[in-house]
Amino acid sequence: MRGLGIGALILAVLSFILWLASWVFWTFLAASFSGNHPLNYVARTSSVISTIFEYLAIALISIALIIGAKYLVKPTDQNNFYQR
Repeated sequence: MRGLGIGALILAVLSFILWLASWVFWTFLAASFSGNHPLNYVARTSSVISTIFEYLAIALISIALIIGAKYLVKPTDQNNFYQR
């Protein structure tokens, strides 16, 4: 479960870096390049990869939460937290 959390953190950081690079390109640099310039395709690809990484990070966090929920203490007759 720790590996899933670390993997999700790495994917989230990479996603943010790619998003930031793409945002800088589209905000400040895109006007100086024509529509068919290779850097436009690189920026589009960076945006797509950033989105995919973000969805993978969310999926890993969800899986880690589901796995972690199995380790929660379940209330029984001897250990009932709701009656305290």
